[in-house]
This record gives sequence, structure tokens and C-alpha cells, in this order.
Amino acid sequence: MPASFPAIVTATVGVLATASAGFAVDLSLSVDGMPAKYLADDYTCADGRAFTVTYVNADPVFLAILPTTDDQELVFVRSLSGSGSRYVANGFEWWIKGGEATLTNRMGDPDTPGIVCTTP
Repeated sequence: MPASFPAIVTATVGVLATASAGFAVDLSLSVDGMPAKYLADDYTCADGRAFTVTYVNADPVFLAILPTTDDQELVFVRSLSGSGSRYVANGFEWWIKGGEATLTNRMGDPDTPGIVCTTP
């Protein structure tokens, strides 16, 4: 890691199976010994899905934890964006602009639009 990196980041991620909700992510994160701030937002999507996204903010590390399919929940990392907040993980993109967010599979068909989700 370059000497100019502003903080030492340690993270532990575990996946816990739950009977009714599929999978849950158990995450602990600290940056230079400072605890992370956790925020949760509920989203309802155009395809009928509803889920909660957990945001983990530990500047300079920003994460979003959300389901990408019925049986997979991923930890997304905030990435550069011209506007809004853009998070990426394993070929998926979660892009928030205002009260609307779009989940897109960037490894899939490029002509397939992302799923638009909104907060209530």
C-alpha cells in the first residue's frame, strides 16, 4: 500500500445464513481506530422488490451492503462519480441520485437497463 494512503483500514466480513431472509452480512470496520457510522435506507424497486441498504461510512472508506439477487448480498465500495454516489461490487453498480437509485449488472447485456429503486 502506498505511503500516502491516508488511513489504515481493517475489516472483517462474514456471511450469516438466516432462515427467512436469505443472507445477511456481518461487518465490522474501523479506520485508524475510529468506528464506522452505519445508516440504513429502505428501497422499493420498479420490479417489485423491496430491501434495505446498509451504508457504512468510515472516511475515507464508504460502503453499501445490498442484495443483488434473491440469494446474494454484496458489499459495494464507493467509486468515482460525476454526480450522486456510485458504488461498485463484482460487476454490479448501485448509483444514487437524490431519492432514486439504480442497480445495474455491468457484466450483463449492455442494452438491459438497471432496476430503478426509490426510498419511500
